[in-house]
Amino acid sequence: MQELQKLQNRIQELEAQLVHYKSQWEKDSLTGCLRRDAFHERLKQLDNTQSWSVIIIDIDHFKRINDSFGHDTGDHVIASLGRTLQKHLPPGGLCARWGGEEFVMLVPLSLASARFLAESLRRWVQQKASPTPFTISAGVELLRSSQEFTESLAQADKKLYQAKASGRNQVAA
Repeated sequence: MQELQKLQNRIQELEAQLVHYKSQWEKDSLTGCLRRDAFHERLKQLDNTQSWSVIIIDIDHFKRINDSFGHDTGDHVIASLGRTLQKHLPPGGLCARWGGEEFVMLVPLSLASARFLAESLRRWVQQKASPTPFTISAGVELLRSSQEFTESLAQADKKLYQAKASGRNQVAA
């Protein structure tokens, strides 16, 4: 009986470790946002009965930040933006660090509401970013279904590049 109790305790310890390691795997260590792979796993569980939009966000002139202030400051800027995005993420939404200084948000909002959110984030970052000021650009696209995520992301990415080509510190939808 004592051996059975030891075995049950060990199983509980291993289950707790598994939860801990899965949580570590899912999150980007710098920003606390989801990692890309974890984002894709969560995407599979998406509720297709409501409207979803994709927002792709990039830090403007990030190389200039690293070159001028150093990589530690660049990391601080990335981490700060990640926390900001998570803080403003609507309930049920997802936020992932997509690349070096690029983030993707999947939000349960219409295109107009997602554009409003992206614009609010852009203004907030421009006004509040400190001690190193920076700006962001964003592209927004409606997600038709979870199966079309890649296509919607590509369209949002095109809009991000339009925002950057139009002078940066802008949202295109």
